[in-house]
Amino acid sequence: LAAALALLVWRLPGPARALPGKWPIQRMTNFSGDILLGALFPVHERNATYECGRIQDEGVQQLEALLYTLQKINNDSALLPGVTLGVLALDSCDSTAYALEQSLDFVKGFIARSSMGFSCADGSSPAYRSGAFDRVVGVIGGQSSAVSIQLANLLRLFRVPQVSYQSTSPTLSNKDKFGYFFRTVPSDVNQAHAILELLRAFRWTYVSVVYSDTDYGNKGYDKLQELAARYRICLSNPQSIPGDHFAEADYDAVLRSLTHKSNARVVVVFTDKRTARSLMRAAWRRRDRFVWIGSDAWSGLESVAQGHEEIVEGAITVSPMVQSLQGFDQYFNQLTPDNNVLDPWFPEYWEEKFQCRLPEFQVISARQAYRGLKSTKVDFRFYAGYRGLQFVRDAAYAFAHALHDLQRDRCGAQHQGLCPAMDKGIQGHTLKRYLEKVAFKG
Repeated sequence: LAAALALLVWRLPGPARALPGKWPIQRMTNFSGDILLGALFPVHERNATYECGRIQDEGVQQLEALLYTLQKINNDSALLPGVTLGVLALDSCDSTAYALEQSLDFVKGFIARSSMGFSCADGSSPAYRSGAFDRVVGVIGGQSSAVSIQLANLLRLFRVPQVSYQSTSPTLSNKDKFGYFFRTVPSDVNQAHAILELLRAFRWTYVSVVYSDTDYGNKGYDKLQELAARYRICLSNPQSIPGDHFAEADYDAVLRSLTHKSNARVVVVFTDKRTARSLMRAAWRRRDRFVWIGSDAWSGLESVAQGHEEIVEGAITVSPMVQSLQGFDQYFNQLTPDNNVLDPWFPEYWEEKFQCRLPEFQVISARQAYRGLKSTKVDFRFYAGYRGLQFVRDAAYAFAHALHDLQRDRCGAQHQGLCPAMDKGIQGHTLKRYLEKVAFKG
């Protein structure tokens, strides 16, 4: 259990209206390797008007955690000897529609890879974007359960394994529907038990519930409802929030209902971070005070508390057990727009974080135009570390160990690099079988 206290470190301006036709800008991280993974991270927030909103800490740090981990894997001579692991990483904007649109690049690569026996008019083999996407053998992501479900439905058609680092919906545990899906975090079934144990421990037996009208929220509420009687907890006045279709007045109505239709002063908020932020903002406008019990999707996030810390203060949120990613702080602290050539979103992140303008970064972004120029005196060590980066690390290591075992079986225990049996292609159903047997200490 983690207490969500005052989390504000910087005050960031609100999102600006992006220029029509120029936003969002499609970018990609291309970290080369002998074997490639695909990846999706919510580098930008979801935006109902422009698909992608402002850049966000968690997506950037998750991407950097993957790049950091891949460098460690490639420098480990005992793991995948002689073989480097790379990644093509895309931005999901925390949106199911945009994530699917971005994932079409992977699909086109899978189609090109499966076009054996076909040739182009000039006699060459079919390839998409110079063949880079043709070499993707598995995908890391998404973050939210909604994105992962849509991605899993797509990837299973091509038998491509997928490992998520944060999707917790029980729906994804259905191996008949999601046989190629894996994750490095526990299901929400465990989270529901933890929330109810907490309520029982404090003798809060009569509570209200607010949940997102998404697979994550609906399944979470269903599990709470299913288990509540066992813990002698009464769930009162459930409020379902459909996210993008809710305006400020709608959130105010939810708060009025919580205030007037129930005597419960404890509210379980089983929502995504965007909905939780809007709910807290509404409570701040109305000066309503509750004891908030939060789910893992918004646990400890600065963006949820920012600007209305006095409302969020004292909230108790649950999350899977987290640990620091050893060495990552030092790695991340030394990154600058000048030395970070792998992350195409990093200059925009720098501008957002330090409210400055990099003259050499001539790209439209979803933010206001900041005053001032680049400052060389900014201490970048004041970044707010994102919790749970070890789950991204574990996803990368799951693929690395599965591929290592495949290399050993196909090429021999002493072989260095890719042998012909691996070089001709790694089939998804084969890699899935090795992923199912992976075991390593994180």
